Amino acid sequence: IGIGRKYEFNAVPMLVWVGVLLLVTSFIWTGHAQKAGLIAQGVLSIHLIGIAFWLGSFLPLRRMCSSPESENLYKIAERFGTHAIFYICLLLISGLIFAYILIGDLSLLLSTVYGNVFLMKITLVSALLGLGALNKFRLVPSIKLDPSIGAKRLRDSIQIEMFIALLILSLSGFLTTSTTLPMGG
Repeated sequence: IGIGRKYEFNAVPMLVWVGVLLLVTSFIWTGHAQKAGLIAQGVLSIHLIGIAFWLGSFLPLRRMCSSPESENLYKIAERFGTHAIFYICLLLISGLIFAYILIGDLSLLLSTVYGNVFLMKITLVSALLGLGALNKFRLVPSIKLDPSIGAKRLRDSIQIEMFIALLILSLSGFLTTSTTLPMGG
């Protein structure tokens, strides 16, 4: 029984990574990146993995906000904020590079449907980054001062972040499936 449990424990993370790789591969083989070449596919892969880490943290963090153990919440949220800076920078840089590869000319942001929808997406991403900064610099530290109020405010902020993320993903889906690239791709 002990050997089976050890095998099962080690297999789960491996299966998760296989699933992540299959998901990323499906995006780079079927979307705009497939037409844009290997560099675009590599940049999109980095972007998607960054998204997975950032958005994947929302539910566990929100759930922890309802836990009576606010000391753990503070430590984990603080550590998350420190790590998030690194992968959000990767996410933003890769996203901007990918957007430049796909759009090519900044004037097309204002003169095409793709560009207009992309600007809406960037506006929502900016709002999400603003909320993340609020969380890191105001709400997480407030957990130490007043755990119940700080945790509630962080939970509410994460809920708003989740809604904005859903809007961003919806716009991304629209860009990928229902619009043509400005440069005719």
